[in-house]
Amino acid sequence: MNRTARIALVFGGVVLGMAAPAFAQTATANLNISATVNKTCTITTTPVAFGIYDPVVTNASTPLDATGTVVVTCTKGAGTRIDLGNGGNFLRGFQRTDTNGKASFTTVYPGWYEGRAVHIHFKIRSPAQGARAQEFTSQLYFDESINDQVFKQAPYNSKRGRRVTNDGDFLFRRGGKELLLTLAKTAQGYTAKFDIGLQSS
Repeated sequence: MNRTARIALVFGGVVLGMAAPAFAQTATANLNISATVNKTCTITTTPVAFGIYDPVVTNASTPLDATGTVVVTCTKGAGTRIDLGNGGNFLRGFQRTDTNGKASFTTVYPGWYEGRAVHIHFKIRSPAQGARAQEFTSQLYFDESINDQVFKQAPYNSKRGRRVTNDGDFLFRRGGKELLLTLAKTAQGYTAKFDIGLQSS
């Protein structure tokens, strides 16, 4: 059985000299379905329609679920295989902070790619009515001792190549120590809290 470590992050964002966030965004993605079936088979499907996603009110604490069906009817002995893709824009999203400037989310422990240390990107946008929109982009890093523990587990340990450590990352060397998460172990994975204060110019 493959196990994926999970982390829950709580961001306390403090924005000075700005109005309350009023950011909205839309995105679409495709979920690819491939099927290999015998010529004596027939396939029928029903669409998966998620409708409108409202992260502020309706879906603030309730996920938006949708279901569809794929029915394959074959003669006896005919082989079938149906695969579902990951879709687009996975592990990406946005949310509004609450009245205290707080946002939280649960995600998987990030993997790594060539040339960079293990990290999570984040962006803070705070458009104010009648003023120029403000935007801040950065990333959070993980302690190497925890990275070592996580990447010994499946599915992380199946990745080949050499992982770049924090000290070997060109961006981490430019102040990355201030962006290190302090993780606490939980039954499901890890949790962390990180406070961010921004001064508008």
